[in-house]
Amino acid sequence: MKVRGLSGVLLTILPAILCAESPLEYLDRALRAERMTPGVFIQQHRNFAGQKTQKVMVMRDGEGQSLVTILEPLNLQGVQSFDTGREMHTYYPDSKQLIIRPWGSQQARVDPKMRMRLIERNYKVSSGKGPKVAGLLTTKITAQPVAKDVPRRTMYFARGSTNLLKIEVSLGKQNSTIFETLSQSPYSGTLQPPASNGWDRATTWGPKPMGTDQQTRVLLRIAPVIPKTLPKGFEVVDSFYNGRDAESAFLITRVTDGLTLVTILQGQTKVMPTIPGTEQIKARGVSVIADGLAPAPLLTEILEAFSPTRAQSPRGELATTANSYSQYPKK
Repeated sequence: MKVRGLSGVLLTILPAILCAESPLEYLDRALRAERMTPGVFIQQHRNFAGQKTQKVMVMRDGEGQSLVTILEPLNLQGVQSFDTGREMHTYYPDSKQLIIRPWGSQQARVDPKMRMRLIERNYKVSSGKGPKVAGLLTTKITAQPVAKDVPRRTMYFARGSTNLLKIEVSLGKQNSTIFETLSQSPYSGTLQPPASNGWDRATTWGPKPMGTDQQTRVLLRIAPVIPKTLPKGFEVVDSFYNGRDAESAFLITRVTDGLTLVTILQGQTKVMPTIPGTEQIKARGVSVIADGLAPAPLLTEILEAFSPTRAQSPRGELATTANSYSQYPKK
């Protein structure tokens, strides 16, 4: 029997109204399911200026594992990273080396609750229909920053799912696609690590949980800075040690405004790695590096909050301990 008139119209649209998600609710659901969609994906990564950095093939199973194979650039072609969730195994076929790092996607994940709290504070989020990406219809989520000099971020998700296909950033006249899925296909198996029989194997010393202020000073031989407040609505996510061994250890602090993640490295200048495209401060034998998909002025502003010349508390402790912690699991 057909329902006619106004009552019929209400019965038709009411379920859609009740089930409709706000843009923030959709984004919250997407962040919780980040990098969980099984499949095989060809993806192009670019830096903030829009220059190509890596083209990769990503395979994900339904058990939280992933295998990334670098396709470009040529000097890294064939290098593979197998993520078990708790460890990252990197395979270098030319030298037949396997490097195991006790740091996987479980540790790298930023708490979705924290991200949503910061997104709600730092961005105005809207949604709409997007163009096709990798042959799929998309839902477009646009995050307009409240602060100046922070890029607008537009994310395209496969319609009806939380599969992120493309990210665009815009600031002033600059528009760049920093991430794009070129193609995708289904995958229903369970991933296995690549064969590495007879290869040289090594396990890195770090990452390790950050200890007390005194332990940090003794280990790194520097007085690290963890600022109480950061510009543009950024907050500290976590802090931990990294390095090939204890002699080359440095401190990593991750900060975010909910969408942009910036990594700060602090250590003795002589042990710090060289990372192209980063911003850096050197003072008192200490180097501080800011790395992230963000414009150089924003990286510099955040970096200055970690300057080695910043005043410490009278007792020589970290500037704060309120936001200085590690999500890395303690054994």
